[in-house]
Amino acid sequence: MLSIFICEDNTIHRRTIEGYIQNYLLIEELDMTIELSTDDPYEIISYLEKTPSIMAFIF
Repeated sequence: MLSIFICEDNTIHRRTIEGYIQNYLLIEELDMTIELSTDDPYEIISYLEKTPSIMAFIF
């Protein structure tokens, strides 16, 4: 499982990106998931520090 992290301060843009990624994952049946979507980059850093072995794409 590959995790996806989205960091975007504009809520509308972030939700649009989430929708595009979710649709793509469903269509392509990829073993990936949106692990965290936030406007705070420190939230992602904190999450990754607690889970160092995670493989991820960060947008």
